[in-house]
Amino acid sequence: MQATNKNPIKKIKFIIKHNIEEIGKLISEKNNCPELEKKLTNIFKARLGEFIDITETYIFESPYVEEEWASLYALHYCKKHYHSVTPFSSRLHLISENIKDESEISKISEKSYLGYLTIRPIPVVDSMISKIILKPYNKFYDIADAEEWYMITTKYASHIKDISFEIETFPFYSQDSMVSICAHADMLMLVSLMSKKYGMNDVPIDRLIQKILPFGGRIIPSESLTLQQIAFALMENGYNVKIKSFKKREIENLMVHIDAYIESGLPCIISFNRHVITIAGHTLENGNLNYIIFDDSGYHIQKFFEKGKLFSIKESGDGFKKKLESKVTKDEIFAILPEFERLHFPFESVQKTVEYTTYNAAYCMENLREDYYEYLFRWEDVPGSHDNQLKRFLNENLGVEWIENAIIEKTNDDKTIKVESQGKSLEIKIEKTNGKWKRNAIINNKGKLQECVLFLTKDDEGHIYKDIYKSKLKFRFLLTESNKLKNFFSEEGIHDLDDASLPRFVWYVELYDKVRSKEHLLNSIVIDGLAHKDDVIYSIIPSAQGSSYTFYKPKKRFPHLTRLK
Repeated sequence: MQATNKNPIKKIKFIIKHNIEEIGKLISEKNNCPELEKKLTNIFKARLGEFIDITETYIFESPYVEEEWASLYALHYCKKHYHSVTPFSSRLHLISENIKDESEISKISEKSYLGYLTIRPIPVVDSMISKIILKPYNKFYDIADAEEWYMITTKYASHIKDISFEIETFPFYSQDSMVSICAHADMLMLVSLMSKKYGMNDVPIDRLIQKILPFGGRIIPSESLTLQQIAFALMENGYNVKIKSFKKREIENLMVHIDAYIESGLPCIISFNRHVITIAGHTLENGNLNYIIFDDSGYHIQKFFEKGKLFSIKESGDGFKKKLESKVTKDEIFAILPEFERLHFPFESVQKTVEYTTYNAAYCMENLREDYYEYLFRWEDVPGSHDNQLKRFLNENLGVEWIENAIIEKTNDDKTIKVESQGKSLEIKIEKTNGKWKRNAIINNKGKLQECVLFLTKDDEGHIYKDIYKSKLKFRFLLTESNKLKNFFSEEGIHDLDDASLPRFVWYVELYDKVRSKEHLLNSIVIDGLAHKDDVIYSIIPSAQGSSYTFYKPKKRFPHLTRLK
């Protein structure tokens, strides 16, 4: 490339084209890189997918002042001698109606305006796309008409000349692979979304880059970032984040965390195989979750998910889990989870609280059907004809491998079953005191005691049932502002919390019967977002009647994320 003086062009031009090949040719000629025309066209097609099919008109705007590119230029590219590299980028608008020439720009409707992408003036094709702000499009994600589609979105403004448009979407940013890499891109997506949606700090990319601790040496050119560097850069710019690791055997819990944060309107950055992705939404299909994933460079979308090089995809929950189990090279997956400052009750405590509550609250159990219990044995027939059923339960559920030849006895008061074998013993007690079940097992392994809570129920005839509704109940966890929940309850005719003094944030948990759909909604729980992290009882916010366990019964699900069509 030839060196020349960099004289910024002051007049903004709007060039209209009607196919993406013409755009590839236009940009390659503008940058004096005609050899890049075909590659650039292919990149546009690969990243934009179905958007190409519905775009009738492309409007190329140049020069365009993009804050992100101006920051990268000041940090690094102003020192380069590329003749085409200036502080200005270009912007490409996508329109779904035919605009013949510049005189018809004023006719562009809000409905036909699909959004835009910005293009860096650098001669590296894979790094030329900077930002993509496009309206969510169901065919791009191959979303069926019957699927419920939810995303974390916020509003972005755009304009062509004096015509203004508004796009509600999740922002996409792509690395330049020199100054910024995948971690910077995902941080910027998170910051852009949360600053506009929640009024948090609007942090330019240069401040994210400059807050990186140089653990591995110089920060430009950028090679890779550790999780601690990512967390520190975000924390230094006013964003609270938590890094949580998951082994492959904990993938189910990872998915529960992702779901809870997405439902709370908080994007999740997931790190594995030396690359990161951002999850920013999901669909519901027959109660099953499918995730909306953004990948700045498309590396994981292409290599891990095997779905081309789109900037964003839909991946089924089951497919995601199976790929994590089979294709993650190291036995560790990391989640970078943003949190609000005025939240002190972590999601892990919410899980414990809900488990404790749903197992101990008779009020909840009244809503459950008989098939939520699995018959095990009859108390009066142990010891006796039901010994084998008891042994099978203890082996399968508590891992008691020495049970086969054990001696089984019962105390004279008929309240305790004792099991003994070769210096090891086990005691089972199941009784109801003051209307509450006390059911536990104490295992004595040669002097080492272990107490286990048994999720068992005993009816009036002495039949023992295993509570299996934990596997059949489905939960929806989300964090929300208490005033929004109060308004929702009021609309639903629930006035228990109208006069309650609540913290700014509360956890809201919906319980479903087997399938997470509005038809199967049972009830809900409200949990104090400022409670002590170890409090699984009084963290639950009771109704005005003062019940220790309050299950609210709205008729519909709490609307929190943007539902798309």
